[in-house]
Amino acid sequence: MVVGAGIAGLATATSLARLGWDVRVLEREATLPREGAGLSLWPNAMRAVEALGLSQDIAGCTQEIERGLTLRPDGRVIARAPIADLTARFGPLLSIHRAELIEALHEACPVAVEFGVDVRCEDGALRVGSEPLEADLVLGADGIGSVVRELVAPGTPPRSVGCAAWRGVADGDLTPARASETLGRGQLFGLVSLPLSRTYWFAVVGTEGNLEAKFADWHDPIPMALERTPPERRIRSELRYLPPLPRWHRGSAVLVGDAAHAMTPNLGQGAAQALLDVAALLGRLREMPLAEALAAYERARKRPAERIARQSRTAGRVAQASNPLATVLRDNLSGAIPSAVMSRAMGSVLR
Repeated sequence: MVVGAGIAGLATATSLARLGWDVRVLEREATLPREGAGLSLWPNAMRAVEALGLSQDIAGCTQEIERGLTLRPDGRVIARAPIADLTARFGPLLSIHRAELIEALHEACPVAVEFGVDVRCEDGALRVGSEPLEADLVLGADGIGSVVRELVAPGTPPRSVGCAAWRGVADGDLTPARASETLGRGQLFGLVSLPLSRTYWFAVVGTEGNLEAKFADWHDPIPMALERTPPERRIRSELRYLPPLPRWHRGSAVLVGDAAHAMTPNLGQGAAQALLDVAALLGRLREMPLAEALAAYERARKRPAERIARQSRTAGRVAQASNPLATVLRDNLSGAIPSAVMSRAMGSVLR
């Protein structure tokens, strides 16, 4: 039984069904999400996609990102990401619209998703209405607000970072084949090229207020990205993360993706780590009895995913620095890091 029909849930359901499991997928929402914004599929994510046999299913909705920049609000370059070197070593960095990735995974899934199913955890058991839910394997792919997590590691709610993120997709390719992040005082703005001549953008702000006003004097095409995204197509969310859990599985229940290790978006690794979870779990289920497979999966994935989550929070604190002296030091130090050192640091995430 897979609870959650997001990226991790659909990838798991498809892979388990192809292994011959009898799979049931339960999703609390009434339909697949049609809204959403972009995400990055780094080479480690694509290795997981290939291991799961899903490469062809998503091939038509990705775009390669060839350049990466860190900028000041006036447009001056702070640093250039070693994308060419990382691509040569690990494979390409791809961008994709989240809703289109989920749609592609849904089309590939041989299992009919049961939508509008409200799963609850009561008295140590999962229920839908008065019906108890039982299965040989219960997989929690139900995100940062996971219900299944209450079976595995009860009393571990997500924590707030203390700021909000806005996301949207603007019409037009405003930054061709490029990803950029512009750092100001206490706020940042990112732009990522998407397929079909679109641009994914994200803004992190520490205080409430009009986005157009906050970024009015930032370099082009930031004001244009906001102008081309009507308010009804913008998504606002509080940035939250999960502290490390004491365990990822208990009995027949196991967690993957954000249910296990929801992280801030600063390294662009949320989807990648979820897909790596699924690939690791499926690999062990092919080779071992269920109880051994769950324990081996946790040993393989818990520590690496939590390390990436810590690094992402650290990167967020640095990027969102608001003290004037701290921002000057951040920009000067970032610009002074040699490309080879940056490549090694980013490579440690992608291995």
